[in-house]
Amino acid sequence: MHIDFSAVDEPETASVPGPREGDRAPGAADDGAAKDGAAGDGSGEPAAAAKPGGRGRAARKAAKGRATQDEAAPAARPGLLAGRRPAPLLLVASALLVGGAVTRMVLVMLVGWALAYLSRSLGDRSRKFAVLGIPLLAVTGLVLWFWGRGQGKWGPALQPGEQLWAAAPGVLRLAAVLSAVYLLVVTMRRRG
Repeated sequence: MHIDFSAVDEPETASVPGPREGDRAPGAADDGAAKDGAAGDGSGEPAAAAKPGGRGRAARKAAKGRATQDEAAPAARPGLLAGRRPAPLLLVASALLVGGAVTRMVLVMLVGWALAYLSRSLGDRSRKFAVLGIPLLAVTGLVLWFWGRGQGKWGPALQPGEQLWAAAPGVLRLAAVLSAVYLLVVTMRRRG
């Protein structure tokens, strides 16, 4: 294929050779390719790349090498968990809390809360809130709900057979799940 460059308006651009591959600075390599592309025939291909030998072939090799280096290099955009290191003990504690809530095993939930309390990656307030605060808030909510129902303040009044302790296991399971969610949010927010 032969391309005729006689109709180019700027003859000095076509006649002045650009710097060689070794003479370019690392940031200037892209500028040279953009200038060569401006001198092309309007099809988007650089004029130097249209020549079968010499500088065009070397430029294509260099561009191919840069493309493979860009593919091999890690992405510059941070991902969802880039730079974050979750604490393993908190992840295990969260898994035990959720597992205990699903299987209805109170002992597993207690072990999960104990591991969360023993973790050194949480601050003192966060640790106490996750282990003591969330379960106490859940049980307090249950007591207030039953008190209000007993007084007839919200919902129908309690039936004679309804007891407070019948709902306690469900509230404890809810507290375990809420504690696990809190621990996961706290551990994923930690920076490495």
